Amino acid sequence: MALICEAVVGGRKLGDETTWSDLPSPGIPIRMRLASIGRSLVAAIIWAAIGYVIFEIATYHSYVQAFENTKNGEALNVVLRRFGAPSHIDGLHDVPGKEGHLVSGCGESCTLRLWYELRFMLGTHALTVDFDSRHKVINKYEMYSP
Repeated sequence: MALICEAVVGGRKLGDETTWSDLPSPGIPIRMRLASIGRSLVAAIIWAAIGYVIFEIATYHSYVQAFENTKNGEALNVVLRRFGAPSHIDGLHDVPGKEGHLVSGCGESCTLRLWYELRFMLGTHALTVDFDSRHKVINKYEMYSP
């Protein structure tokens, strides 16, 4: 009694007369796969960097335009709608036991300062808007630091 081994590879039934050249190739060699993955990762990093630059440029321009359009006497809610959420807030926040102004360099009438940092620039570049106790704009500043 003879033992006959048969296998099915790639949808074909293989018999004794099958040679190695008849078998389907195992696919792309590992080195080529790794190179392809490496190129894909580099491309993804480049696209992410391009996206970040475009986003930061758009944010910079929208902040500068909002800053130019902000006028003394405008209400806090108008400024927040124009700029969006601030990067940082200085001021009184109805904290029990705290009296006087907590905003440094803002003056006696200033009770709130909204900071909008422009991170895309080298060094520090910030736009600030100061408010009085009635939440009306009293000053705005553009600050640079290398």
